[in-house]
Amino acid sequence: MFVVPSLLPLHDLISIVHHGVVDCLAIIANLILLVTIAVRSPERMGSYKILLVNTALVDLIAALTALICMPRPVPVGHLLAYIYIGPCTLIN
Repeated sequence: MFVVPSLLPLHDLISIVHHGVVDCLAIIANLILLVTIAVRSPERMGSYKILLVNTALVDLIAALTALICMPRPVPVGHLLAYIYIGPCTLIN
């Protein structure tokens, strides 16, 4: 069996893959929702359309932020420490 050497432990790799898949799906779903709201919603749903756009934009920003940061919680006694393992660590 061929094993690719890695600098990251297995749980970090699993966390990166999980964040990548879930956040990319959230970004795609929110972009589809925004396009659908802009193209297919009738004019009589004005207030509800604004509410949906606001919710989709906030969720899209949250998914983008989570994809860039990729926080991984680590238990430290009774507390949680967050280690950021995403692309934002390259800018740091």
